[in-house]
Amino acid sequence: YQIKAVHGIGYLFTPAADAKLLELADQHEAQVVRAQAIRTYTFRQGNGARDIARAAARPEEQWFVDRFENRDLDSGKTFDERLEEFTTKHPDLVQPAQP
Repeated sequence: YQIKAVHGIGYLFTPAADAKLLELADQHEAQVVRAQAIRTYTFRQGNGARDIARAAARPEEQWFVDRFENRDLDSGKTFDERLEEFTTKHPDLVQPAQP
């Protein structure tokens, strides 16, 4: 239910709601809630907000900011192109190929 609450905060579209999402991105005890707070903030605010979200994210969770939405049809890039960009930027998150 906490993730649904994060999504609900995102629908408020107020400066206070934005501030709460950034607070949750850094301070919530559950990683999944922190990740969704970043996702909700960046999805609602657009790519221009990624630097703000990156400043709020924990150092070890910076990669949350670079995740992309599969349903983003406005980027002009295919899913494979966006995935390649993400994995190039975060090679430590890629599982090694199995023999």
